[in-house]
Amino acid sequence: YWDGTAGKPIASTAREALFAQARMLHIDSTRVNPGVISALMDPDYSTVQRPLKQHIIPGVVNAADYDIGNQSLAYSDSDVWATSGTPGGGNNGSSYRNDGVDIERSLDPQGYEYNVGWLETFEWMEYTVEVAESGAFRVDARVASPSGGGDLNLAVDGVAAGVFSVPMTGGWQNWTTVTIPEVQLDAGTHVLRVSVGRQAGFNFNRMTFTKLPATDTEESGQAPERPGFGHLYPNPATDEIRLGVHAASGTRLSVDVYDLLGRLLLRSDSTVDSGTSFASVDMGSLPPGTYIVVGTLDDGERLTRVTRSASLVR
Repeated sequence: YWDGTAGKPIASTAREALFAQARMLHIDSTRVNPGVISALMDPDYSTVQRPLKQHIIPGVVNAADYDIGNQSLAYSDSDVWATSGTPGGGNNGSSYRNDGVDIERSLDPQGYEYNVGWLETFEWMEYTVEVAESGAFRVDARVASPSGGGDLNLAVDGVAAGVFSVPMTGGWQNWTTVTIPEVQLDAGTHVLRVSVGRQAGFNFNRMTFTKLPATDTEESGQAPERPGFGHLYPNPATDEIRLGVHAASGTRLSVDVYDLLGRLLLRSDSTVDSGTSFASVDMGSLPPGTYIVVGTLDDGERLTRVTRSASLVR
């Protein structure tokens, strides 16, 4: 009737239509998405970032559970507002949350029921987390991409911590796990930022943080009796890496850096002092990527070897 395509309804029909609309607006008929009350009622929504959920590490952080806050505060999305009634702005997946981040139902059998999609270059989301105990953590992320080649960057309190390299999985809902081998986290509250690099074209479901076993030295507070290695840090690194070493005075140490094809790129040879020390290797000449670091101790009686994975970021 209002658009001129039908005749004027009778009074009873008009009355029933009006009351049907009213019933649909009843509070019991609404779905309250996470963060929507804060967006409507919190006077600090545009200036104060708050956690949506309590994220405990070690544990799982779902991509769709980024912090509560406005655009450029808790997240940054390239098409944050829907400026018309047609698709193409705001939450393109129309699921879970009312923000500008694009969220859809996920078919990941090992993930959360929602994933972040429609990711574009340099978009990002932040997550406030509580780290229960200081240490080294492996970080696994669930991703899906028809074509691959994308990068998902992880930062902790504004400092680069690693890069997830997204492979081709064959579809937007064909999921796989990618890993940052080791990230050092101190106990307490931190803000994680996950950002898209220079190439997008993938979906993101969740991250899982798993605490790595402590070395003998870390567990006891004393040096082990036989030669050995500690953690590799910082990992990721921007140029120099350091490998913890414990050995008798005069033990020969070599540290070799290989690419993922097994090609030797760097070698460092030295003689270590007695006790616990650190071997440094300058990787500043290498491009960003993932490398294999092999440390070997030779005390004249036996060889002790360790293999670590290292990420280089810029």
